[in-house]
Amino acid sequence: ANRHITPGPLTGAMMVGLAYDEKYMQPRQVGTLGAQVVALTNGSPYAFLSGAVLANLIAGILHEPELPLKEQVLQAIDAMQIQYAFHPQAEAVGKYLLNAVALAQSGKAPHEVMEEFSCRDAHECVAGAIYASLMFSDDFDSAMILAINHSGRSSAVGALAGGILGA
Repeated sequence: ANRHITPGPLTGAMMVGLAYDEKYMQPRQVGTLGAQVVALTNGSPYAFLSGAVLANLIAGILHEPELPLKEQVLQAIDAMQIQYAFHPQAEAVGKYLLNAVALAQSGKAPHEVMEEFSCRDAHECVAGAIYASLMFSDDFDSAMILAINHSGRSSAVGALAGGILGA
């Protein structure tokens, strides 16, 4: 299966997070629907597991805005790993995204880190967006500049970072 991705399916997963309402949907359904939206056009487990993380992340940000972004990201990754523990790739995707959180606190040059992610496959794009969002959570312009200035899928990373920070 092709893991390379365009922004559409992943941003669609974020829309699931926007639509989450605890009156009509169980929290677990957010991850399921986020994964399914991505799976419609990209069957790679790396892609649809990334969709589950994004849906959970956006829903979390909107429903617990007082929680710092780092905690939101950690909760979204954890939710995906618990829900999809049966998937062999869930642990790998989770570790990759957790690395983005760790790198945001590492002191490494941000542009070098973005190149390390490569940002070609879905989980790499999500990692880049999470990293840029965490690095500049209080400076939208700087986050977007970091999200789009690299050799990977700039449109995907920019769209995802914009959605995360916009939420």
